[in-house]
Amino acid sequence: MLRLLDECAAEIGALDGFESATPIASGPLPCEFRVRDTGLGFEVRASFRPLSRVQVDYDDPHSATPEPDHLHPMLFPALLEAISTVDGVGEEVELTPELAREWGADWAAMSLTMPDPAYATGFPDALFLGLHRNGIADVFVVFLFDAGHPEAKAWTRRALHLVRFREADDGRPIGEEAPVAEDPP
Repeated sequence: MLRLLDECAAEIGALDGFESATPIASGPLPCEFRVRDTGLGFEVRASFRPLSRVQVDYDDPHSATPEPDHLHPMLFPALLEAISTVDGVGEEVELTPELAREWGADWAAMSLTMPDPAYATGFPDALFLGLHRNGIADVFVVFLFDAGHPEAKAWTRRALHLVRFREADDGRPIGEEAPVAEDPP
């Protein structure tokens, strides 16, 4: 797991009030990270996809093979549909670049949806967050909860930034070029 986080330049925040759960290796969106809130039983799952591991098998003589950096806008709705019930697919909301930066991402989208029981049982609601860092990775985070629970909103706010991209020591996003110092005249 640590190697995968390093490949993705990702980090996991403080896990106060969460306990580890067994990651899920199969299904529509396998996850490498899974925790449960010890008090409410709500759950967070995260899937990390380093772009260095992406292989695009594309054979169309009329157009170029898509770059891994250009797949995230297609992956997000496809995965959203895969984890949602037929009637419960939520609307995708692409976040502004300023909001995406809260997770250290270059691109982010989210959607509130109803999880398919084949993906997760016991949770009537899911918030699906897709994060992309150019040249580095895609990270997909699913927050499973009950929106009708009186503590759901506070829990979501607390859990929302649990997984994010790291920054370099100088505060710039990993993968972004450091400014070049100019030679004095």
